[in-house]
Amino acid sequence: YAPKDIVLSANAAAACILLLNDHFHPDWKVFVDSRPATLLRCNFLLRGVYLSPGSHAVEFKFQPPVRLLYVSLLAVMIAMIVLGRFVYVEVKSRPKAAAPALTPPLSPPQKKSEKSARKKAQRK
Repeated sequence: YAPKDIVLSANAAAACILLLNDHFHPDWKVFVDSRPATLLRCNFLLRGVYLSPGSHAVEFKFQPPVRLLYVSLLAVMIAMIVLGRFVYVEVKSRPKAAAPALTPPLSPPQKKSEKSARKKAQRK
């Protein structure tokens, strides 16, 4: 017995309905001897299956439609795109901080006459 898979064996002396005292839901599937069988709604809210006389292996499986998975994945993808867009807009709208200067600023290029005047002043 598992939440989504119930396996049992039944030995029916005569044709009967096996009643599983568990909530009915249309997404439950039933297999008798590994062949699909009709799921019966018994007593308004329970599950059952018709069994012919003899020994049978009965398996109830909960198999919801896959389209719900696709809808959930699509919703997650849309949420991630919207979140990414908000983060991108937020980062773009922030003012950029000035990068710290690692080297001293370079002095503007000097004319040759100024260079030669400095050299003369240094010699004296």
